[in-house]
Amino acid sequence: DENIRKIRIPFFAAAAGEDVLVNNEKLKSLMSRIPTPSHMMTFVGAKHELYLETEDVRDALVSGTMDLIDKIRSQRRWSPR
Repeated sequence: DENIRKIRIPFFAAAAGEDVLVNNEKLKSLMSRIPTPSHMMTFVGAKHELYLETEDVRDALVSGTMDLIDKIRSQRRWSPR
């Protein structure tokens, strides 16, 4: 927890709903403790490597990432130190 509180940049996580390598519940818990703007997207039915998924999943990942960047910029909730 001490290291999580040291995070000073926006944090984004993309989770595969059917991931067998990453514990998504633990990832959700970690995300809830990050002090900066953070966002987690979960792709239902996807396996571990999202960039090797279907085109729909890859497109949603890129689109969601860009939407989050735009949202953070527009809210000006974060600025580099």
